Amino acid sequence: MAGDQLQAASDLGVPVVGVGLLYQQGYFRQVIDRNGEQQALYPYNDPGQLPITPLRQPNGEWLRLEIALPGYSVWLRAWQVQVGKVKLYLLDSNDAANFPVHRGITSELYGGGTELRLKQELLLGIGGWRLLRALGIQPQVCHLNEGHAAFAVLERSRNFMEETGQPFEVALAVTRVGNLLPPTQPWPRALIVLLPCLSNSISEVMPRRGSALHFKTYWLWGARTRATLRRVSIWPIWQSEEAGR
Repeated sequence: MAGDQLQAASDLGVPVVGVGLLYQQGYFRQVIDRNGEQQALYPYNDPGQLPITPLRQPNGEWLRLEIALPGYSVWLRAWQVQVGKVKLYLLDSNDAANFPVHRGITSELYGGGTELRLKQELLLGIGGWRLLRALGIQPQVCHLNEGHAAFAVLERSRNFMEETGQPFEVALAVTRVGNLLPPTQPWPRALIVLLPCLSNSISEVMPRRGSALHFKTYWLWGARTRATLRRVSIWPIWQSEEAGR
């Protein structure tokens, strides 16, 4: 679906840039065995055999981003794909500078559990927005595919805070009008519920106001349901009493 959108944007001349993750094993490859049962295979996708090229800096060095996660950093390699007249940029964590367990964060789409999914969303949302800034691209509208890149909303707000000195509430209010989240599923199913064990992972990478985290305002963005753009709150189930007021 994403590829079709980029190809359509190219055909129509729409100025669009795509950002995603380069999954080393993708989703899965379906095989039907002799008993008629589905078998899921995860073959490795060799980047050298794909129509992609490393994204280079002006000095010829491979463009890489360091993203700080709780307790460690993850290096992301940047790739580029030419889709007609539109560029698609991909990030992956299979970098030699990472520990083996971290190199596999971007290995599978929908693979692993909730914690791995959260790490992928942190890398795509935060890393994707930082990649655009590193390339000098300043998009006016950020189109989010469900929750996969939701943390781009927070990174965009953080950048606005750094540039203007405004508090988080102002940064979110100013930048949110340029963030679109049209789920491909009925909207309650498209929202993500975080587990209590992930609270530290979230809190260490979110913007802060003073020394306190303000969960209540972090989880507001638009969700499209039918023809109406509604405002919904995505609440962590481990919210504090202060956040619940």
